[in-house]
Amino acid sequence: MVIRVLWMYPGTYVPRLLSKKIRAREDAPAPRAVFIVAWTGMRGVVSLAAASALPLDMPGRDVIVLCTFVVTVGTLMVQGLSLPGLIRLLGVRNDDERVDTAAEAQVKSTAAKAAIARLEQATDGQTPKPVIARLRTLAEHRELDLEEAALTRE
Repeated sequence: MVIRVLWMYPGTYVPRLLSKKIRAREDAPAPRAVFIVAWTGMRGVVSLAAASALPLDMPGRDVIVLCTFVVTVGTLMVQGLSLPGLIRLLGVRNDDERVDTAAEAQVKSTAAKAAIARLEQATDGQTPKPVIARLRTLAEHRELDLEEAALTRE
């Protein structure tokens, strides 16, 4: 676990030092984010597969498979259960929160437009015209509110 954490820093930052394309294309992640990635890495899947692939008649195979399984599950439990607290402790936040919010607003705006289009097709004769008009007005207001909110975020 320690080796993985130590390796992640040069593995993250050295390519950025050596390549202008990488530096131009993306910002370097914060050291705290690199630590989170190091903490959440793949734990023992390859080791467990390798232990399971040992010949069945190999002496001590059962002990090797058991030890590998215990270490794999142990690291998953320790690191998995400690991850939320570690994220809070380090204060790591989602940089794409603004992008996620804008995408959500876009989806809602599209839904409002689809609702307006569907209301314009509502000519089944069973829905009273004042109800259709009121629903259309509400959908149009929602669409305008979402578009305005998207503009203020940009």
